Amino acid sequence: MTRTRLAACAVLIALGLTACSDDDDDVSTARSTTTEAEASTTAAEETTTTAAGGGGGAEAGAGTVEIVDFRFQPSPLEVDAGTTVTFTNGDETTHTATSTDGPASFDTGEIGGGASGEVTVDEPGTYQYQCGIHPDMLGTIEVG
Repeated sequence: MTRTRLAACAVLIALGLTACSDDDDDVSTARSTTTEAEASTTAAEETTTTAAGGGGGAEAGAGTVEIVDFRFQPSPLEVDAGTTVTFTNGDETTHTATSTDGPASFDTGEIGGGASGEVTVDEPGTYQYQCGIHPDMLGTIEVG
């Protein structure tokens, strides 16, 4: 979280300084730096898991679960089989999304504040999950 904030502050300062400059090359450099910092942060923070016996099938669509105020939202989430579900942590505290019951198991691993983790739900059915760190945080995914 601290690295992300420092990177964001550095980018904002660079953008602020280039706004005062008449040189277009500086603007391109600042934009390039922003993109590289975002890509580096995203690559370091994301986790991908497949919840099924086989490899990931064709993606049927996208589902998103927001983790906010120690709650998974929405719950239940309704998606098609083969959907990749992204869990985005809006809290500063680290969380997980770990299946407790369902046709297949999944675990995002630890998701730091501001980061995301993904799972692919290939098999139809009801998946119950919780935060492995805060077991009172519960959620459901309905896969059709």
